[in-house]
Amino acid sequence: MSAGALPPTSSGAQAATKARGNRGTRTTAGTLSGIQSSGFALDRPLDGVPDLPPRLRDLLIDARFRAAERVFGTAISHGAELILLAGDILSSDSGPGSRGPWFLREQFRRLETHGIHVVWAEPTAGLHRWIETHVGLPGNVTLLSEETSADLILSKTTVRVHCRTSLSSLAVPKGGADWNLIVVPGLAVDPGLIRWTDYVALGGPMRDSLHANVFAAGAPQGSGFEEAGIHGCLGFSLAAGRPPQTEFIAADVVRWVEEEHAVLPGTTAGGLRSQLTHRLEEFSSAHSCDAWIARWTLDPQSPDTLAHCAADRLRSLQQDLQRVAAATEIPFWPASLSARFNSTASRFQASLPETLATILDGCRDWSAEQASAHDLVALTAADGLSVPDALRFVTPSQVHRSLQSRLSAEAVRVLAVHGFTALR
Repeated sequence: MSAGALPPTSSGAQAATKARGNRGTRTTAGTLSGIQSSGFALDRPLDGVPDLPPRLRDLLIDARFRAAERVFGTAISHGAELILLAGDILSSDSGPGSRGPWFLREQFRRLETHGIHVVWAEPTAGLHRWIETHVGLPGNVTLLSEETSADLILSKTTVRVHCRTSLSSLAVPKGGADWNLIVVPGLAVDPGLIRWTDYVALGGPMRDSLHANVFAAGAPQGSGFEEAGIHGCLGFSLAAGRPPQTEFIAADVVRWVEEEHAVLPGTTAGGLRSQLTHRLEEFSSAHSCDAWIARWTLDPQSPDTLAHCAADRLRSLQQDLQRVAAATEIPFWPASLSARFNSTASRFQASLPETLATILDGCRDWSAEQASAHDLVALTAADGLSVPDALRFVTPSQVHRSLQSRLSAEAVRVLAVHGFTALR
């Protein structure tokens, strides 16, 4: 029978757990070691990525489950006494045949053989009721929701755990436990509880530290590029007379990567391909993870490298890099390749051909010269350029020489009519 969840006004229920099997190195009496995690989201797939090779596609399918399994494995290898799960472990619409509940039951049983207790908090009790009715859980699991508390007796210490799902100022009696913990399946916590408790475990997908004893471990697996970077769980230890000690432990299986690469002056198309291919090869040797999915952005540093960032060339280069990754089984996939125009020259020239053509069409008609002059002003002054500066960025590869000459003549004439000599 799983440990019960009691209202905060009661004296609490006690759930005893005994160490069985290999539990690692235990801490001294009066201390507490644990693992904090949240956001397994086992019933939600990761973001879809087109054209993935089969081996990487299979990793995406299993990534959330494998990352969660690593969290539980970390608890065993670190000799933890307690795991705090702060919400979003399963979606609320889990039903019969769902892979997630059965996976969790088997993992909790695995933890039970190592004497590790699990406190699983969710905002409401509906999901927990479904789990207990259709799947059942071993006796080392305590389910909490809304404003409920439970008292646990671990091997060498007693712990009172309270679930807080709102910013209410409802008092929580301490009782006689050695340690008082708050589990919040979200990121909002009553500031008063921070002074009351020894440790606050927050939910949410991203890792953060909001106070000396308030921590969000984040999800063990990022969902997509909006959750780029390393993900994992948080190991914590509590000892009298000192603040909580924490350690972040990576657990993600697929890591989402966003990088920007400068395209230096003089870089050739072949040189750019070699630069990015080398990045493919070196990344997997320098980082520990099963696979990386990258979104790369190129930043041309001079006008002569802008041609490499044309849309058709970027598509061709991306496909070429994907073929390299697939052929060599490099677990790094360039899912996106785009250009960012940071420098004045590249921003100006990125849209210059179309804009210049529009201006020249207007200059054919004397009545349109006023508007055309203002177009030239807006086009050049916005980037702090003079007209000669602007024309310097028009290369024959982008605009035919005859168009460039015509622009020079028309620009000088239009500017002279309106009294402009240079635009800064």
